[in-house]
Amino acid sequence: MIFSTDKNELKCYGRIFPGDGVSFMYYFENLQKTYNEITIRLHTYGGSVIDGNLIFNAINQSPSKVKIIVDGLAASMGAIILTATTDVAIAENGYIMVHAPSGYAEGTAADLKGLAKLLEAMEANFIAKLVQRTAKPQKEIQNLMQGDNWFDADEALKMGLVSEIIPSNNTTLIPIEEPTALGELEVFNAYASLMISGDTTEINQLNTDTNMKQLLITAFSLAVVTAESSDTAVLEALKGKFKELEDEKDKAIKDKADAEASLSTFKEEQINAVIEAHAKTFSLTDEKKDIFRKIGKTSGVDALMAVLDNQPQASPNISEIIQKGKSDAARASWTWDEWQSKDPRGLEALAVSDKETYQKLFNEKYKK
Repeated sequence: MIFSTDKNELKCYGRIFPGDGVSFMYYFENLQKTYNEITIRLHTYGGSVIDGNLIFNAINQSPSKVKIIVDGLAASMGAIILTATTDVAIAENGYIMVHAPSGYAEGTAADLKGLAKLLEAMEANFIAKLVQRTAKPQKEIQNLMQGDNWFDADEALKMGLVSEIIPSNNTTLIPIEEPTALGELEVFNAYASLMISGDTTEINQLNTDTNMKQLLITAFSLAVVTAESSDTAVLEALKGKFKELEDEKDKAIKDKADAEASLSTFKEEQINAVIEAHAKTFSLTDEKKDIFRKIGKTSGVDALMAVLDNQPQASPNISEIIQKGKSDAARASWTWDEWQSKDPRGLEALAVSDKETYQKLFNEKYKK
């Protein structure tokens, strides 16, 4: 769409392309700051339903009193936008066209079903808005979703789509007798004079430059310049803003790296503390500790604790106990000389652990 403003008037001419909803809001919100009454001059053959809904919502929720004038054509989504306000006028040679929303898609069956569901929801929304505006039975409005339904100024007034008819300030390039045969695009193009700018003065160029500066100032929140500032000042402010954003980005990257390093150190200390606490109860080799550290680093402390809790206690060495029992039984019959030859260290230990047996063996040896 082509947008232009003059005092409290906003012209919206052309197809509603994706992104035009945001552009409309920029111009519209600026007017709302200054004017309590706003006039929107509309000439469109429709387009993006999503952006059209954004335009509808902005008008419908505006604190200002909004009037829409159909300068030439309000077709498809353009017709739905008219329902955003009750104050709608149409040029005596203007047209409105209503039909169901449409879309195109390719892909899987799921893709096509998804589009169909979206279009059904949009159609229901169209019907609800038109029923509310016209006070016509829902069945009658549902019928308007079949094919293209054209209304000239008189028919639009009778239908309740507009509230008044005004004299035309524009002429059509060709006479429009059968709009259905022409289609919305050709009807739109017939109002050639609406799309021709009559002013190409320096003032208009200055206004364009000023609007562009204001767009940049608003988009980047430039506080040190205004729309009246020089181009150089605005560019310098932009450079400063970009530098500020770059510095913020670098700081965020550094802060993230520092936080990750601190977290890594904390996790490592936590893992080691858990393993060492476990080692006080269970015998852990260095190799096992390394394995548990890897589990902690990979899966987290909670997972490590779950693994450690399921570690079985060390089973007694039955073979060693049996062997020791057999050995003790055999040693019970050893003489002093057998102890000396087979286990002299054991004999020395016996003098401490079992003094009575040691003394007995000693007496037998030396006949005391």
